[in-house]
Amino acid sequence: MAMTAAAVALLVPAGLGTAADTATGDGGAGARVSAPRIESALLAEMNRVRAERGRRPLRTIATLQRPARAQSRYLLGQGILDHAGRDGSPFWTRLIAAGFPKGRALGENLAMVPGCGPEVAAQTVRMWLQSPGHRANLLNPSFRWAGAGAASGADCSSTILTADYGS
Repeated sequence: MAMTAAAVALLVPAGLGTAADTATGDGGAGARVSAPRIESALLAEMNRVRAERGRRPLRTIATLQRPARAQSRYLLGQGILDHAGRDGSPFWTRLIAAGFPKGRALGENLAMVPGCGPEVAAQTVRMWLQSPGHRANLLNPSFRWAGAGAASGADCSSTILTADYGS
């Protein structure tokens, strides 16, 4: 099987949150949550919308989870959204280097959203559903595996989320 890959990124400026988000300045939730909790919430929300649309659930796999976490941390440190790795290589290079089987279909969604509370996962998935490229990755019926990564700024001003997908 020939490898296929699709990657899309979405940046939401801090001023584009909901009214509650901008009123509290903290993403609307009032409390920071840990990156692993955001990652779990992201996977749960992705699976919720996939189930609503008749898609099988994504299962977490370490060979996608590790690079998703690392990419979110890297991007937060750089203050950018980019699918390229530290050395400029395409995203699938990271996933294969982490042990995901070569030759499988791969995808990656990125987002930078304001806040670092529990709502960022659902907010991200809602945005991804409104973007054709993100939606295609999220709902791709051939994807069976996923890794979710999250990294939040120390001041809770933004969170970067990475979802890596594989068939």
